[in-house]
Amino acid sequence: MKRVLTMLLLLLIITGCSNVNDNKLRWFKTQDEAINQGIKDGDLNKRENIIGEIKENRETFVFYKLEEENEDIVIGIANIAKQNGKYAWYRESANIGIKSGNNPSTPVSWDTETRSGKKFTAYTGTAEDENIPIKTENGEVTPKINEKFGVYYYIESRK
Repeated sequence: MKRVLTMLLLLLIITGCSNVNDNKLRWFKTQDEAINQGIKDGDLNKRENIIGEIKENRETFVFYKLEEENEDIVIGIANIAKQNGKYAWYRESANIGIKSGNNPSTPVSWDTETRSGKKFTAYTGTAEDENIPIKTENGEVTPKINEKFGVYYYIESRK
């Protein structure tokens, strides 16, 4: 119970309100420029904190790890919105804590929606092995793993 409360407290402290107002989106000619701006404006501080990208149902998602001074692991996800041939970093979901200090990690899944209105479920956690299966709403899958951070990530369309 103490671990759950610690994780919830960490989540509330770090995340706050994360919805992005469409009027504040900055549009760029390339997807890479949008990602670079997302890094600059967000909590990433550097490109090396990007865990990985996933393309699903004609949408692009970027998973990233926030800079933390301790052993906490906080993960975020952004959608690369596309409109009229331009790209923007769009964050609809709050950042999620998957590990707090020396406590064991917690696998996490959450719902997210793209700027275009498509709904997805994101999955993340720490990866103990190279090929770990995870259970999703659609069955068992093998997520992508970022070996540098020891984190797995996966996203699937909601039905």
